[in-house]
Amino acid sequence: MFELLSLLQTSSRTISDDLRRWFEPYPEGGAYYVVSDYGLNDETKQNDVFAFEIILAHDKLAAISDYIGAVAPRDIKKSRKASRGLGQYLVSPVTFSVSFVMTRSSRSQTHKRDSQRAAGLIQSF
Repeated sequence: MFELLSLLQTSSRTISDDLRRWFEPYPEGGAYYVVSDYGLNDETKQNDVFAFEIILAHDKLAAISDYIGAVAPRDIKKSRKASRGLGQYLVSPVTFSVSFVMTRSSRSQTHKRDSQRAAGLIQSF
C-alpha cells in the first residue's frame, strides 16, 4: 500500500492535469460515479492492479452497469480482449480511467517492508 501511495505522489501531476482537462467541459457541481476494482495477490498474474473509473452520471448506475454487463466478456479478468462496445465506452468522453500496476517483485518488497513495520508496531505495545 505504501508503494501505491508513493506511485500516486509521483504520478499525481500528470493525473491531475489529465483529470482537469477531462472535467473542463462539464459544469461545476455535476454528479459522477467512482468505480474501482483491484486485482491483488493473484499468483496467476504477474502484477497487482488498482483501477479506478470516474463516470459522468449520464444515466442511472444500474443502466450503466447493465450496458457494461451486456458488452463485457463474461469473466473480464481472465479475458485477453475487450469487446468493441466496452472499449468504445471506456474511452468515451463520459469516462476517465486511472490504473496503477505494481510488479510482483515490488509487491514482495512492499509486503516485506509492511510486515517489518507491523512487527515493529506490535513490539511497541
